Amino acid sequence: MKDKLLITFGCSWTFGVGLNYELGMSLDLYTANAWNPTVADKFSFRKYLCDRFDFENINFSSGGSSNCQQLRRAKTFFTSNQFQKIQQQYKEIVVLWGITSTARKEIYDNASDNVHVFFLNKDNPISKNLLLTLYNHEHEVFTLAKEMCFWNLFFKTLGIKNFWYDTFNHHDYTTNSPAIDLYKDKYLKLSGPNWPSWNDYLKKQWYCNDLIAEEISFSSQISQNADMKFTELINTSQIPNLMFDTENPRDLMSGLAIDHGMTNLDHAYHQSYWFGKSNKQDSNRVDFLISKGLLNPISFHPTTSAHKKIADRMTDYLMKNL
Repeated sequence: MKDKLLITFGCSWTFGVGLNYELGMSLDLYTANAWNPTVADKFSFRKYLCDRFDFENINFSSGGSSNCQQLRRAKTFFTSNQFQKIQQQYKEIVVLWGITSTARKEIYDNASDNVHVFFLNKDNPISKNLLLTLYNHEHEVFTLAKEMCFWNLFFKTLGIKNFWYDTFNHHDYTTNSPAIDLYKDKYLKLSGPNWPSWNDYLKKQWYCNDLIAEEISFSSQISQNADMKFTELINTSQIPNLMFDTENPRDLMSGLAIDHGMTNLDHAYHQSYWFGKSNKQDSNRVDFLISKGLLNPISFHPTTSAHKKIADRMTDYLMKNL
């Protein structure tokens, strides 16, 4: 038995949806086998990484998954008796976690008595109403950044190395909460002679670095006096284990396009919405990568060639950081 384990989270790109695609394949033939786990486990980039680094793989990614769903699966798994046993079996555990579109939510459906992913960009009245009233991309990214900081601390405590990657969109995880400036005036009115300036306060990376006693005391004092939501004022600053963090854009799709000579990326947000014939080519990266044989023209998922190239990119990064 191998003594190293790779645990993967993400959406269809990580799972390997569409790796059954062959040139000229019909929609019906493609759809019938696009989510075949046997094919995905054999030809996905996670398989190549396992072969190169001598890992076994436990995979939680799935086609059409949301960030919410992946977070739930992680919480369920890492608090289970199963994981406690796994910790005793492997000398080394590595987690690779792919962030997907923010326009996906996991909701409970009474009709099916189960949770499922709801695509906010679906072309129906309910989805459109939710997009207008209950969705804010910047807030979703900010929330993700807080989650990433939490999981970094969690994995560090367990001695597990973990890495994040943007899948088909670059997210700016250094962005403060959209509502952050609403609290500036209150902060300035409350501040005493020994309190940090507003800008210095924002530079405190409480949930990304080790907490110290003064910061805990300071945080509590403000919260008690002002009843302010300072959990919303956390400046995530940087996610230290974000793969390809020196690249802009850093996501896998853009990386593939740039590596193959694309210079005019439009940086449009790729929703990755595909249901049969309802294709939405919302970024010029899609057409470019299709022309290079790296995305299939039916569902815009990576081909076997693309998965090998993604594995190459990740191998170079992991060799320097594992």
